[in-house]
Formats: sequence, C-alpha cells, structure tokens
Amino acid sequence: MNRSEVQSFLIGRFILTIAVTSIVEYLLLTILNGKVLPVIMMIYFGNNYAEGRVSFITIAAAIVLTIVSLLLRLLASLLPALPGDLVSDLADRVALLMVRIFNDSGSVKGIPRVTIINQTVFLLMLMMYFILIAVPYLVSGIFYVRMVVRMMKKIEEDEHRRNMEYERRRNLMLSDIAHDIRTPITTISGYSQAITSGKVKPGELDEYLTAIRNKSGRLTELVGLLFDYVKLDSEGFEPDLKPVDICEVARECVAFLYDDMENKEMELDIDIPEEPFVVSADKIHLSRAITNLINNAVKHNEKGTLLRISVLPEGSSVTVEVADSGEKIPEEIAEHIFDPFVMGESSRSTRNGSGLGLSIVKKTVEMHGGTVELKELSGDPYTKAFVITIPGK
Repeated sequence: MNRSEVQSFLIGRFILTIAVTSIVEYLLLTILNGKVLPVIMMIYFGNNYAEGRVSFITIAAAIVLTIVSLLLRLLASLLPALPGDLVSDLADRVALLMVRIFNDSGSVKGIPRVTIINQTVFLLMLMMYFILIAVPYLVSGIFYVRMVVRMMKKIEEDEHRRNMEYERRRNLMLSDIAHDIRTPITTISGYSQAITSGKVKPGELDEYLTAIRNKSGRLTELVGLLFDYVKLDSEGFEPDLKPVDICEVARECVAFLYDDMENKEMELDIDIPEEPFVVSADKIHLSRAITNLINNAVKHNEKGTLLRISVLPEGSSVTVEVADSGEKIPEEIAEHIFDPFVMGESSRSTRNGSGLGLSIVKKTVEMHGGTVELKELSGDPYTKAFVITIPGK
C-alpha cells in the first residue's frame, strides 16, 4: 500500500468504528436511562427527584459535589483540631446542594437523610453508570489501536520484503552490469594489444576496429545509464525546464536510432505532427527518456517487428507512444517494469539490458509532472505500447 491508500484505509476504518460505536452507545444509553438511572434516583431520592433534570451535566455535577462532600467529612474526621461541626455542616450543605439539583421543588422535604454511607453508595452507582457509558468508547478505541498496529506491522513487513527484493534485484543487475562493463573492456584491451603488437593482419584490421568501436559504444551506454539513474535519484536534483517543442524532440530521437531500427529490419510507422507542441521540459533528459523507450523496443524485439512512434496532442497535454508488434510482456514482469533493476527474461539471457532504462524514463517523466505506463493492445497489429503523457506549457 502507498501512503494515500493507507490514509484512505485508516480514515474509512475510523469512520466505521465511530458509526458502530455511536449505534452501540445510543442503544446502551437508551437502556441505562430507561432502566438503570431511574432505579438509582429512586433509591437515593425516593419519589422526589425531577426526571427532566437528569442529564450528563447534572450527573457530573452530582459526582463532583458528592466527592467534595465526602472529602469534607473525611477532613473533619482526620483533623479533629478543626471545628468539626463547621466542617460537617459544610459537608451537609454541599450534599443538600447536590440533592436540590434533582429535586423539582428545590426542597429537601421527604428526601432520605444524606449520610456518608448514602453518599458513598450513590457515588459508586454514578461511577458505575459512567463506566458502562465509557465501555463502547474503550472497546472501540482498543479495537482501532490494535487495527492500526496490525496495519503498521503489515506495512513494515511489506516494506522490508520490498527492500529485500530490491536488494536482490540490484545485486543481480549490478553483477550483470559489472560483467557487461568488464566484457567490452577486456575486448577493447585485447584487440588494442593485438593491433599495437602487429599480430593483426592488414585484412583483419577493420574487423578489429569495428569490434572496438561497438564495445566502446556499449560501454558508453552502460556508464551513461548508471550516471543518469544516480543523477535523477539524487536528492535535490532539479531539471532545467525551458519551452521545448516535443514534436521536434521526438523526431530527433527517431533520427538518432534510425540506423538501429534499419539494422533490425523493423517496419516503421512514424506519426509526428508538423505543428509544434510546446512543453516545459529539460530537453536533454526528455530526449533520453524517449530514446530509452525506442531503444527498448529495438533491443527487445525480433527482426521485422512493426514499430509505431507517435506524438498525439490531447487538449492541454501530449502523449508520446512507442508501440510494437512483439511478444507481450508477462504480467509478473509488467507489474514492476518501471522499477529499477527489473528486466525481462530475454534481456537477462542475452545480457542486452541493464534494468535501468525504463526506471530512468519513469523518473524523468514524473520529474516533468507527467506519467508513463505500459498498455496492452489488441494485437492488430500492435501488441503493447509504452505511453508518456506530459502536460503542455
């Protein structure tokens, strides 16, 4: 669960808890006020109490006055040096004031004598009454706290599991990247030594130089991906936003990878409007994001795959879509395709991916206030599409 989902869940549960507690409290008060409280009043006041004066305020006032009266009586018994009659009289007056709260006529005539035993029993009854009222709130509070604790524990376990999976994928991909870096370095070093030592025949020189160039390009690409990821993931990084024609950027990206698409014998369908559509963007990083999507389609599809690259203005936003007719991405991989260090089995088996390209796309697009998603298409003829949506300027 993300933060917003957790907040929504807890708010929903809180509202549900309050609703259930309110219903239970209403039913309990109905029973207590109709059956229990009249019995307490009859025992203490006889037939002289005014039913209309019984409320939370009057009961609370009665509890306070009863406690004060009991404390005064206790003070009179513990401190004989004080004028006992004066303290006892004050206690009686406080007790009678409490009695008048519930007496409709304001008189104490017919009320049983206010003794310390009567006051103690009355106080205990009222306290028990309040405890019964508090039970639903106490139970619901404990229930909600336990639920929150369970939820937080589950979130921590999920977070720990995600971190462990992230570490596993990162270590695996770093191992692959280290291998991919070491391989071209070894090739470049070996071929260079062979050339400089004169062991390469003149007719093989071009082949060796081409291999060095290709391996150098792969090495540059890997280092660039690592640099981009670390830079985008660093705290405080801010893009250099300027007005940019995204249609022109897309055309430049297509031109940059055109030879690669031609080498894979891909059938291209380019749909980019001639009219400019201006967005506020960091041109360098936006270009890399679109290039990564196109490069991803070129690398991870077979020869002869259909490839469509389109830019579609939609009101105040614009979408860049890279669709192909290759194999669909398995659901378990598609679910985490934009996470760092995630790549398909074909990429892993051919060691032709770093697991960083699409995560860089996601970070770059979100940095521009946009979104990127993988869409599954009907297959007529395209099977899947990566779609970037960016707000206009």
